[in-house]
Order: sequence, then C-alpha cells, then structure tokens
Amino acid sequence: MPAVPMIAVMLAAAPVATAQPPLDSRIVGQLTKSTGEPVPNARVTAQSTTGWFRHDTQTGADGKYVLPGVTATGEQYKVRFDPWMGPVSLPTQWAHRKRTEAEADVVAVRPGEDTVVDDALFAAGTVTFTASAVDTGEPVRAFCAELSPTRRGCTTTAR
Repeated sequence: MPAVPMIAVMLAAAPVATAQPPLDSRIVGQLTKSTGEPVPNARVTAQSTTGWFRHDTQTGADGKYVLPGVTATGEQYKVRFDPWMGPVSLPTQWAHRKRTEAEADVVAVRPGEDTVVDDALFAAGTVTFTASAVDTGEPVRAFCAELSPTRRGCTTTAR
C-alpha cells in the first residue's frame, strides 16, 4: 500500500474559512401625532446616504412599522415619513422632526440589530381667512387662499 504524505492528510482535514454574509438588520419604530396618537397608513422610507439601498413600508393601525432586510455593511440611512390623514396627505417629514432631507438625522444601522426610529409629527394648526372687497368692504363669498409653497391650487369657500 502506498504511503500517503502526512501534509496532504492534514490539509484535507483543516476547516475552510468562509466569509460570513452580513446579518440582516431592521429599522423599527412608531410614528405618532404631536398629541401621542398613532399615525396609521403613513409611508415610511429608509434611504441609504450612498443612494444604493432603499426600503419602504407602511405604518400599521398602531403607528408602528418594520423595515426588514436593511443592509448594515457600513451603510447609514435617513428615514422619511409621508403621512396620510383622511382625504389629504400631510407634508413629508424626516427623522427626527426635520422638514428637509438635508436636515434629517443620519441613522447608523448595526449588523443583526434593530435600530429604533420613533418620531412625532409636527403639530397641526388651523388658519381662518375672512376676505372683503376693497372697494365696498362687503364679504367676498368665494375666494382662494394658499399657504403651502409645495402644493398648488386653491379651494373655493362660500360662507
């Protein structure tokens, strides 16, 4: 029987080192109104600061959301909330209570961990207009008022 070199046997028995795939992470949280009530059906988006990764989901009835499968290999994210309240959508808000992406907090995600991003919407307000004709001072029954630099169009109101 031929002799088997000892080095070959030792190499065959040695464990093979393999690179481990990155563990999936999650971004989780809850979106509430300024009053603490949950915000259901809001779109939640996490966009990596490199632009390579984007994850979207929607809040549940309790305002909670989960973004699974978030890549955590050196990526950082900005989280955006697009709330929907009844017949209208509210302005986009970025974590944590920021109005623009440039102002948004950067969220670091660690491999295999949940990163919690809770946020509350800015308080809503009410604006009341009374319009009157310049020449007569009489109330104007139908007029247009616009306060948003991002939305265009008016609602005509008759009183």
